[in-house]
Amino acid sequence: MKRVAILLHEHAELPKDGEYIFSSVARECERTGTEIVYLQGTANAPDADMLVPQVDLSVLPAAYRAFIERYPHVVNRDVVDIRKSTFSRIRLRRRDDWDGPVIVKTDCNYGGLPERLAARRAGEEPPRPTGAALWKARLRYALPRALRERIWHPLSDTDSLSPHAYPIFASLRAVPRSAFDNPHLIVERFVPERDGERYCIRNYLFLGTAGIAYRRFSDHPLAKGRDTGEREEVSIPDELLHARRRLGFDYGKFDYVMHEGRPILLDVNTTPTWLGNVRSPQQQAYTEILAGGLSGLLAP
Repeated sequence: MKRVAILLHEHAELPKDGEYIFSSVARECERTGTEIVYLQGTANAPDADMLVPQVDLSVLPAAYRAFIERYPHVVNRDVVDIRKSTFSRIRLRRRDDWDGPVIVKTDCNYGGLPERLAARRAGEEPPRPTGAALWKARLRYALPRALRERIWHPLSDTDSLSPHAYPIFASLRAVPRSAFDNPHLIVERFVPERDGERYCIRNYLFLGTAGIAYRRFSDHPLAKGRDTGEREEVSIPDELLHARRRLGFDYGKFDYVMHEGRPILLDVNTTPTWLGNVRSPQQQAYTEILAGGLSGLLAP
């Protein structure tokens, strides 16, 4: 019997049924004879034929990077930083020449919310301002809100945003200067895919040699999550396969759009979750396809 160890963050809870895609894949592989063990943190390193990091952070902490080196066979061994700044080819700087609309996102995945959750579970509190920073904070909140936001835009120092409400601006000039100075944010060209009146987002889900690509439709420009409805399967562009190899991914989900006939990569994710009913025939079929990909990676 093969054994697969799934590495979680030390403060993470065990995955709920159907929450993370890989937990569904693991359950399917258990049904067909693979032993699955979950590791919460790096305290223990049991023998395993394969280690699968599922640490839901954009940058894998140093202790976890050292831990995975104990194992000869690791899924996504070289994927330790999935911030948008590591792969974006549509990033904009303040003085760039771009006349179209732009979008401001967090550099970290999913609005930076996993980082906030991990810090809260660890009992970490953000540092309190002192000295000049303290007086600046007091002055800021002593002003009327309208004046305060004219001087200090909300994008100036935030470390997270709702991933379902990334702000879109009509032009590069309309973006507050402070957004470019905030290390937690990234400014990109906004290049949505349209199908008639609807917006589209495409997802490429893969594990080993197994892969599925589909696009979802929405009335919302961001076409995120539950704002999307029906889906249709599409072919996988060669450019995404090249991006997978270049970025070192064995498993994950890429979000992208087609623009002028070419895919534009928007997000990469090593810990994707299901959208919709995990028990649906479609989701079950995807699980079985991915489980076949894991079996291929485990084969001698």
